[in-house]
Amino acid sequence: MNTPFYIAKKYFLTKKKTSSANFINITAIIGVIIGTMALFIILSTFSGLEKLTVEILFEKNSTLKIEPQSGKKLTISSSLFEQIEHIPEITSVSGLIEEKVQLTYKGRGDFIYLRGIDSIYQKTNLDSLRLFGELPIYDDEIALANSIVAKLDITLEDTQDSIKLYVPKVGKIKVNSPQNAFKIEKVIMTGIFHEEEPIAYTTIQLARELLNLNSNEVYALEISHSQVLSDEEIKQKIEKEIGTGYKILTQKDQLGSFYKMLKTENIMVYLIFTLILIISTFNLIGSIIILIIEKREDLVTLHAMGMDFSRIKRIFLIEGFVVSFIGGLVGIFLGLILIIVQQQFGIVRVNSALPYPAEITLSNFGIVLITVIVIGILASFIGTIKLTKEFLKK
Repeated sequence: MNTPFYIAKKYFLTKKKTSSANFINITAIIGVIIGTMALFIILSTFSGLEKLTVEILFEKNSTLKIEPQSGKKLTISSSLFEQIEHIPEITSVSGLIEEKVQLTYKGRGDFIYLRGIDSIYQKTNLDSLRLFGELPIYDDEIALANSIVAKLDITLEDTQDSIKLYVPKVGKIKVNSPQNAFKIEKVIMTGIFHEEEPIAYTTIQLARELLNLNSNEVYALEISHSQVLSDEEIKQKIEKEIGTGYKILTQKDQLGSFYKMLKTENIMVYLIFTLILIISTFNLIGSIIILIIEKREDLVTLHAMGMDFSRIKRIFLIEGFVVSFIGGLVGIFLGLILIIVQQQFGIVRVNSALPYPAEITLSNFGIVLITVIVIGILASFIGTIKLTKEFLKK
């Protein structure tokens, strides 16, 4: 057996000579356990928040989106659909047109995001969000977000005053005829769906008419797929089928800056709790120093027998590693139990309907354990700085 490791193990398992040394040693282990548990719980909580946020943001959207490389219009063909649908994991492909327009009702108005959708998009993305009524079927119908309905006080029963959509016309506009600057369509609300953003849905044919698009033009294709493969794997398959002349966006790509902000917050919280863990390991430094003082006679004997200072220091580095590793495993285990309890019973809640999310991932396990071990070894190294020949001679 490796001599430094054997000695470090004996020092860890045997009781110290003084009660203060035992107390500091126990405090060091408890500090590592609590710090590790806190770090693991907070990282798991952020993983849960990230997963919940992505699910909420994409509850009404498909997983992947195909857009043109330049401009807004995407010309589609039957061959393009066939190439995409040729991929076994693809479950649906639907066209989407989205533009910011003005909506007015009884003299009140607001700017909204109008989405022209086809029947496939309705079935795959919107049925679960519908609150009242039906989704649009005919070209004079529209479904509105509850936020728009509440702001403009629109009711399903009132069909006398039709909702009007205003879209600026493309091309030259006569200054003396501003009323001709907009294309106006009257529509009737058929349904209300849950959405905080000012979004409205109509048929893809009406959207094309409002925006002067051809029958084979959309702004994007929305793609749903089974969860057998990841977004990136599906993206690679689509690129292989249709080439690189399109922008294929995964969920992370569509989130853009928001996803980067979420990741940045995660890193900042990790650094803050790592700092707390570093502070909690100060007891480990004290424990190593007291152990060196207590075992000074043994160390003098080992040095006299031929053990050099690098191997003597290695004893205490191993001691710090053992304390950190065991404390880290125990902390992660306790954190794991608390997270499972939270997942099962939802003890901590955001509100009465939503328990605080937490997600157990292998990456968080690895990050926390490596962090704890590295900090423990560094603390042990700091504790052995004054372990010199002069110290042993005193």
